[in-house]
Amino acid sequence: MRRRKQEIADRLEVQDVLARATVCHLALADGDRPYVLPLLYGYDPQANCLYFHVAREGYKLDILERNPRVCFGVEADLELAPNAVACAWSIKYRSVIGFGTAVVVTEAAEREAGLQTIMQHYAGAGRSYAFEQNEVQRVLVLKVPIESMSGKQAGYR
Repeated sequence: MRRRKQEIADRLEVQDVLARATVCHLALADGDRPYVLPLLYGYDPQANCLYFHVAREGYKLDILERNPRVCFGVEADLELAPNAVACAWSIKYRSVIGFGTAVVVTEAAEREAGLQTIMQHYAGAGRSYAFEQNEVQRVLVLKVPIESMSGKQAGYR
């Protein structure tokens, strides 16, 4: 990281950003062509992984078949910081960027656990959801074990 003073060094603070962000941008590489998707997600801090639910077919799955390596990014606490001087505007934020290898979850119990993680991310931990089996079968669950991640912030301390 170029600006060390902006680094979020505390692992719990990095996890907090992951827990509070609402959209994860998942970056894939199709040869020399990048592809980025904004997705709903769930973060499991015990397993140190992200879960996504996606359609069972599409371009992203074609890419992941060829290259399952991914990069992800999330942001929280976004606030525009206007300035009277043009080009001096800024933004306050906290963000996390990380890397991993996406895998399709095939085992039924883990698929449901991944869907629970996603639901709890948005609706709150402590609740358990019942899923219709036809819905569970309809979606594909991706798991990204996090290999590395870093946090950054601007305008906060």
